Amino acid sequence: GARGAAKIPSFRFQNLGIEEGLLQDEVTAICEVEPDRLLFGHNTGLTIVEGSRKRTIRFTSGRDQDESRTRVMDIEAGRGGTAWIAAHFKGLARLDRDGGLSWIPFANGATRDVLCLETDPSGRLLVGTGDGFFRLRNGVLVRDTNLPVCYVRNMLFTADGALYFAWGRDGAGKWAEGRLTRFYARDHKEGYIYTFLENGGDPPLAGTIAGLMTLAGDSLRTSPLGGEPIDRPVYLLVRDAKERLWIGTDNGVYRWDGETLRHFTQLSGLAGMETNRAAGLLDSRGRLWIGTSSGVSRYAEKYDGKERMAAPPQVDILAVHAAGKTFPPDKPVSFQAGTMLNIQYRCASFLEEGQVQYLCRLENERKKTSSEFITDSRQAHYANLPPGRYRFTVQATDGLGHRSEPVSTAFMTIRGPFYTRAWFILLAFTLLGGSAFLLARYFAMRRISEVMRREIERKTAQLTATEAKYSNLVRGAVFGIFRVDMDGGFLDVNPALVTMLGFDSADDLMRRNLFTDIFADPAEGEKVRGELMSAELLQGREAVWRKRNGELVQVRLSGRISRDRANGEPTCEIIVDDITEAKRLTEAVLEAQKLESLGLLAGGIAHDFNNALGAIVGNVDLAKMDIPETHPAYRNLKNIQQVALRAAERTQQLLAYSGQGTYIVEAIHLSRLIQQMEDLIRISVPEPIRLETHLEEDLPTFEADRSQMQQVVLNLLRNAVEAIGGNSGEIHLRTGRTTADPDHLQDAVPAETNPGEFVYLEVEDSGCGMDEESRGKMFDPFFTTKFPGRGLGLSAVLGIMRSLEGAIQVSTHPGKGTTVRLLFRVKEKPAAPSGKPGQTPS
Repeated sequence: GARGAAKIPSFRFQNLGIEEGLLQDEVTAICEVEPDRLLFGHNTGLTIVEGSRKRTIRFTSGRDQDESRTRVMDIEAGRGGTAWIAAHFKGLARLDRDGGLSWIPFANGATRDVLCLETDPSGRLLVGTGDGFFRLRNGVLVRDTNLPVCYVRNMLFTADGALYFAWGRDGAGKWAEGRLTRFYARDHKEGYIYTFLENGGDPPLAGTIAGLMTLAGDSLRTSPLGGEPIDRPVYLLVRDAKERLWIGTDNGVYRWDGETLRHFTQLSGLAGMETNRAAGLLDSRGRLWIGTSSGVSRYAEKYDGKERMAAPPQVDILAVHAAGKTFPPDKPVSFQAGTMLNIQYRCASFLEEGQVQYLCRLENERKKTSSEFITDSRQAHYANLPPGRYRFTVQATDGLGHRSEPVSTAFMTIRGPFYTRAWFILLAFTLLGGSAFLLARYFAMRRISEVMRREIERKTAQLTATEAKYSNLVRGAVFGIFRVDMDGGFLDVNPALVTMLGFDSADDLMRRNLFTDIFADPAEGEKVRGELMSAELLQGREAVWRKRNGELVQVRLSGRISRDRANGEPTCEIIVDDITEAKRLTEAVLEAQKLESLGLLAGGIAHDFNNALGAIVGNVDLAKMDIPETHPAYRNLKNIQQVALRAAERTQQLLAYSGQGTYIVEAIHLSRLIQQMEDLIRISVPEPIRLETHLEEDLPTFEADRSQMQQVVLNLLRNAVEAIGGNSGEIHLRTGRTTADPDHLQDAVPAETNPGEFVYLEVEDSGCGMDEESRGKMFDPFFTTKFPGRGLGLSAVLGIMRSLEGAIQVSTHPGKGTTVRLLFRVKEKPAAPSGKPGQTPS
């Protein structure tokens, strides 16, 4: 017969890739759409395999295509030879029988990563995404609101209709009979699930980063096979026709038949080392397909095991290469320290040498230790070996696990460096003796430097703590603190000053100038700077500043001039307090005291004057009774009586101003009162002034004296007429109701008026108006802007309003007229309707 050597190749796996007509080598998903019609998913498209015919479909074209966005994550068979494609971020597509693709949008137009597909027991498609579960409805994907919202990496419907799904990195969930069950993991590796597999009557299996697990109780538990756990990432779980479990990992696949665990890698004929989670299929003909990163493999069991008859491999060492030379492996050799060793060896095997792996071991004779590694290379490299005697040993293993006899080199010696030899040690001791003094001196100086460094650090820490303490004091102060140079430029400000002036930030404030931008009157700013420069001190200096929004604020300044330590330049350190509110309260108190004093004086004078007038009027009446009307003195008595009555009217105004008058309180409906005074009002407003009234009927009543209210209306109209003078103009008289809060009453007189519900009387004229100085005196007795004071009109109005617990609001501008609004506090109950128009309610 024939003689010679023969190789026994392995045919247990038949592989397909680009060279065999696939779109790409990596196969990410596999599905049998119809018998003998397979669909392979790739990173950028699909391959349809029908018998020996192959057809490819690419999703998009172009070199810049992002494969991570179009990667086929899963494939699910549809009806009539169609298929559903989960293409990661590109979305869900339907593949028709002729190879046409149609993409299915989400209902709200959003883009979601489609990760897995499953057909439920009712035959409906369920889509798992990074944002929960979706179903197909009217041509679009809509959320299944019955299921939880989570990151769904994979899912499985079991025979009993239960849905198991991977819950992000946090284990798994189970949805059955409308009830959710969670399975928790000890860490994120165990909770990071790639795939599920139904396990008969036992709980399902799960492939995770941490290995093979079982869903049991409420947790994930390691699932050892024959006592040997799979503790590396498990991407794929599938059973073959003999119910053997195939486990796809990042290092080939394992097969468990219930007794033996076998491991298949590329050395065993597998197309690639890393499998994909949706790329495992047992087709209708009982063939097992496994998709990997380098192609798809179909397992052929009839070829598995026939090569076991082959003899084990034979290995021998060829040579040792070092320092540019070649040495025989069976001769002892010696090398300098740092020499790189390259040891070559070879193997003879009746199986394919490409499937042989080598166990390399380097033994250190003196330390009795060794280092080893496994490689498929036919040479081993060692660099930077420490001094010692070494021996290299290699042993070969073929694809079936047959091992050769170990083969070793002779001992190789690595000599130590020159500084380990005797002559160098003697020289070193000599030099060390001469250096001892220098070293001692050096360390003494170093100790002194260390003591000085620590003292400096201590002082620096004290200064830092002191600086922080005072900095916190300034930053936390409730009043403004700042530094400026002598030109007014801000150098530092605290938060309270920024808030006081209404700036958004300290930087915004520091861009301004104190004397020209912050002082309301730049001339006053220059005056303050002059005072500082001359006296170098400010104590309680009051000034007016302008806030960022233009509002004026009254402040009190205290500060001094100091010298900058760095350059000696003078700077101003100033503390500022906002006294605007305090000033307003002080002025209000003074005004109240002034009015109270005037009221007491007016009341006393009015009572005495009224008594005297009473006597005069009485005596005049008696005298008129004693003489006839034709008597020459009768007319004089009548004139005396008229003058006395006018004087009595003035005393009534004084009593009204002081709030001491006598009056009859009744419920007043303001609009009806003005309607009843129509004739008096028309007489009070002469031509060519036009009067317009705006009276609201639906008003509540308030308690007041009717004659006093008539006096109030006429006094306001008289004041408006005098303001217009002899010119033409307009007067508007209005009534209404309003709710006044504290902010609304801020400028009211008197200042202590409480908020509440009010009826108002408003008189607006188009007269000359008043400036701020005149406005402040308008309620003083006998004050007028037209001619010497002769009456108590507005003063009496103020007295009446104080007695009624009401308030007065004034709005006026020079040349633009004046508006006076009186606020009358209303009763709780609304006014009763009157019987006839124009009558006073009873």
